[in-house]
Formats: sequence, C-alpha cells, structure tokens
Amino acid sequence: MTEVKFSFDETKATQVVGAFIAESGDFVDWYWLQKCLYALDHRAMEKWRRPVLGGEYRMLKLGPVNQSAMDAFRPRGDAFFWQCFEREGNQLRMKRNPGRGEVSDEELSLIREIVAEWKGLGFQEAHAKSMNFPECRKFDAVSEIPTVEILKAGGAQDEEIEALVGDESARNILKHGG
Repeated sequence: MTEVKFSFDETKATQVVGAFIAESGDFVDWYWLQKCLYALDHRAMEKWRRPVLGGEYRMLKLGPVNQSAMDAFRPRGDAFFWQCFEREGNQLRMKRNPGRGEVSDEELSLIREIVAEWKGLGFQEAHAKSMNFPECRKFDAVSEIPTVEILKAGGAQDEEIEALVGDESARNILKHGG
C-alpha cells in the first residue's frame, strides 16, 4: 500500500484554531483542542478523503493528536500562531483574529459540527471519545498513526486511496512515497 501524507499549512491551522475558539466561546482547553483537531481531520478524511489540516498523526499516552499542529504551535519567536493566541495554563484565548482566508465554508461547517459534538467534554471525556476512532484501537503505545489507517477507518477502499495518490488536482496538498 502506498504511504499517503497530506501537507500541513501552519497559517491554515492557525485559522482553524481561531474558528474553534470563535465557535466555542472566549477560550478552549488546550488538550481538548488537540483532540478536536484530530477529530476534525478524521471526520474530513471520512467525508472528503482529505484532511483539513494534514500533516502527521501520532498516538500519544493521552490519545491521538495531529503531531504537525502540536509542533507548529510550540511557543517560538514571533510565530503567527502566538501573535493570534495566548495560553494561560491549559486555556487558549484569541488575542487577535487570524482570519479565515484558508478555511473553506465546508471546512468551517465541519468545525462547527465537531464543536457541537465535543463541546462540554472535559479532557478525560474527550480522550476517551478520541480513543474510539477505529484506527486508534490499533495503537496502544506512542507511535505514528499512518494517514492510510485514518482513511481506511473512514471507509476508504484501497482503490480510492490509490486514486487519491494519482489525482493531479490533489498534488498541491498531497505528498506520497512508495
């Protein structure tokens, strides 16, 4: 099977986080957000066969995460993310709106669905919910979650995955290796 990797865009990811906060209220719990970002990409791959964020996914002791987002959101210099947000303890607040230029209406609608479904869950409940994704049941230790596993868990057949890799229109968001 072909290895599938979707590219990650830090600006878009920052705008997605802004949308999560705007839909959730004044702030979000940092760890809840990590679970929601994973759920967002899982649901997008289930629905569209492509993620909203892309990048790499990992199973950590505290459940699945989008590792690329976690890496991009580490405090550093004058990163766009930290120009837009501030973290106090586990609470992430918006300092300035990062805009929405990279986030489509369909993606915003999916973010709203995830917020409606996950809002009110504490971290432990969000962790338990995230562990119910079919691909997460395969990993019980810290390890990579291959994108192909997420696509398959969302119902993608091998032929669909191979077609996705060969789709010229997806080349700007898709990277693959043999």
